Amino acid sequence: GKSYWGDTIDEVNRQDAELLGLLDPGPKSAEGKTMLHERKDNKMNAYGYAVCHTMIEVLKNAGNDLSRENIMKQASSLKKVHIPMLLPGMYADTSPTDFYPVEQMQMTRFDGSRSVRFGPLISAETE
Repeated sequence: GKSYWGDTIDEVNRQDAELLGLLDPGPKSAEGKTMLHERKDNKMNAYGYAVCHTMIEVLKNAGNDLSRENIMKQASSLKKVHIPMLLPGMYADTSPTDFYPVEQMQMTRFDGSRSVRFGPLISAETE
C-alpha cells in the first residue's frame, strides 16, 4: 500500500502532536466544538483537517484581497507548505500548471496488525 497522511487509528501515530490536535483539540477550540459527535478515528476527518489547513494557508496568503482571481492565484502558488496530518517530510506545493498539492507518498505494508511505513518518500512530481 501507500500513504501520505497519518492514520488516525494507529497507536504509533497517536503520539504525533498534529494528530493529537485533531483527536483531542480541547473544548474551546473550533475542532472541539464541532467534532463532539464525530468519530475521531474516521480517516476522512484527518483528510478534512488537512484540507482546512491548506485553505487557511491560501487565505493567509490572500490577505485582504479575497477576490476569486487572487484566491486562485494563491492556491496555485503554494511552495513547500507544511500541512498538518501529512507524513513527516511531505508538503503541499502547487503552480499555475500543477494544481495537485501533494505529490509524495511512502510505501506501507501490513504486518498482521497495522500498516507500517517503510523506505523513503517517493515523489511523483511532474514539474
